[in-house]
Amino acid sequence: MPYTAPSTTSSGSYDRNTVVSSKQSTSAVPYRTLDVGCEGKDVEALQVLLGKLKYDVFPSGYYTQKTRLAVLQYQKDNKLTADGKVYISTYKMIQRKVSASTFPNRVLEVGCEGKDVDSVQVLLRKLKYDVYPTGYFTEMTKQAVVQFQKDNQLTQDGKVDVRTFELIQKKYNELRFK
Repeated sequence: MPYTAPSTTSSGSYDRNTVVSSKQSTSAVPYRTLDVGCEGKDVEALQVLLGKLKYDVFPSGYYTQKTRLAVLQYQKDNKLTADGKVYISTYKMIQRKVSASTFPNRVLEVGCEGKDVDSVQVLLRKLKYDVYPTGYFTEMTKQAVVQFQKDNQLTQDGKVDVRTFELIQKKYNELRFK
């Protein structure tokens, strides 16, 4: 999914309403605890996720005090121990929250229409499934979903629920960031 780069406000801070950009996949879980002083793609992926949740952080790849403050706020908002560190379990929680926030607010099936349907069709098309982005969930879309579900050992009902949606996103990110 395309993202726009964050803009700065007149005070020099980043606009929290702007979605952040990154070429880093956010589906990989870091192998270490992230804290001030860490740097790398795992830090950048964390920052992208936090940005998607509207926390004030820029995806630089450097775990700065500003990143720590965003993590502290996330921890407080979610009633976690607020120490500013991101453990693997915390990272997975952030991933799940982002995934839940991007999932369409309904199960997609034949007869549905809208931008959420179009988005799923675009992802399936990029994954080489035989579907065209029209915004209408047709029998052709259902067959593409069934094939995706079959290829990934999911229940083959042709409906896009949370589990199917998350796996479509994950497979797309894996393809995109190879």
